[in-house]
Amino acid sequence: LLDILRWKQNRSNLKERLEEISRPKFLSVGEELVKFIANFCDALFEILDHYPDYDGLVFDDLVTLVQLVNEERYKNFRPVLDKYVENFHSTVAFLKLLPVLRERIENAEDTHERSLNTMKSLGTLIRLAVRSKLCSDRLGMTSNNFQLLISELLEAFIVFMQNKRVRMTCQNMALKHIPAVIPHLAYYGVYNNSDLTDFLARLMDHLGENISSRCRLNFLKDIVQTDYFIQEINRKKLLPKVIEKVVEELETSDFVHLQDVVCDQSKMEECISASADIMFYIIERLFCSTDPIHEQGSEDELYLIVWKSFRTIIQTTIVLINAKYSASVFCALTILVLSKLSAQMYKMYLESHATYIDKHDLLMELVHLFRDLINKSPFPCSWFQMILLQDRMILKTMKFIMSTIVEHFHDDQFNAEILWREYMLTMVTFCTQKALQLGSSVSERRLRLLSCQPDLRRIAVADLRSMWFRFTVAQKILFVPSMIGSYLRVALID
Repeated sequence: LLDILRWKQNRSNLKERLEEISRPKFLSVGEELVKFIANFCDALFEILDHYPDYDGLVFDDLVTLVQLVNEERYKNFRPVLDKYVENFHSTVAFLKLLPVLRERIENAEDTHERSLNTMKSLGTLIRLAVRSKLCSDRLGMTSNNFQLLISELLEAFIVFMQNKRVRMTCQNMALKHIPAVIPHLAYYGVYNNSDLTDFLARLMDHLGENISSRCRLNFLKDIVQTDYFIQEINRKKLLPKVIEKVVEELETSDFVHLQDVVCDQSKMEECISASADIMFYIIERLFCSTDPIHEQGSEDELYLIVWKSFRTIIQTTIVLINAKYSASVFCALTILVLSKLSAQMYKMYLESHATYIDKHDLLMELVHLFRDLINKSPFPCSWFQMILLQDRMILKTMKFIMSTIVEHFHDDQFNAEILWREYMLTMVTFCTQKALQLGSSVSERRLRLLSCQPDLRRIAVADLRSMWFRFTVAQKILFVPSMIGSYLRVALID
């Protein structure tokens, strides 16, 4: 360490000393290195200026330092390194660091450990390169080298993610840390925004088979949580791609056959949670429920979300409820999407299903989902507000469904009788559910909540009666006597 700090007096053994720093055994004296972070980094970048042949060695030593500071026992020294990066003053460091970083990515299959450590340090390395570039700009030394070097680096990542010979751990680690570089590359436009957005979209399309679903989804989750994603010009490309990838992950997941495998079930539940988190974050960030004035999303973007993901969300929720997974997060997501669904948007979405069979299947899925939500609710019975919100959204959507049945399924075609029956059974289930019965609980809180809003049962019964009177005598006969018991249950509730 002293030889490197005084490298001008120790040129003869400099290469050997640089090699020793990046060896695992050197970490045992890490407590000495962290005391000299600024001096050590200054020495490394001076060496970088004087010895082009040592670029790789200096790069590895920087990675070693970053790894050291990221250890829990040295966490108090992280602000020291951050301060150094913030005030970084080299105008040419990016010309040295970025080519070596690209080389590490391109040769990852041969240098696994070294590449793995590099991926863990990705955020700090890019920050150093960006600061170097900004310093160069301030001194009027602007050139296109930075744009070119970053473009080559990002292209190397695309190839790297598809390389089946690279170990999965290295690819997963890179995917974990790539989102950390986005704010730095977007900082003051140091890199072209359009090119960065294109890279992220291409990367989502080119993730190799080695990469686990959990890492794919966590990558998407980290992307949507950046301010970069929320900017309108960027999300025009990224929003459709993110929704598409989340839907792909959900549609290719086999929830049913993993119930008995503890390890796989745990991973699957992580994927379920990550998928829901992504959708929650997008909807809440773009279409804020608590502060509509500051909504950033457009009506077209909301319809895009519904059009691409609504059916998959419904089907996933049904499967999760019946497969006895923890379904609460997806049930909550379903309720959130329904809360954003206007009558006009519902009609547009329904019309996007070209055939009567498609429309019929969609409506059947919805009424079955609602019965499952009521009969197999994943929410504790003490969650009164949540259950009431669920009931309001169900009733709103059932009104939409009734209008569709009246418009498209008024006569006995395309198994319309089955749809009519399922609609009525769902409304009966809604009216008779325990959560809405005023006399079913002694809880004063429940009584207060139910008394401060319209009686949802009466609204539902009025809709059910309206539907019944729309039937012809011949159609009514189809449901006698099979539905009589259900109607009596509705008539006898308190």
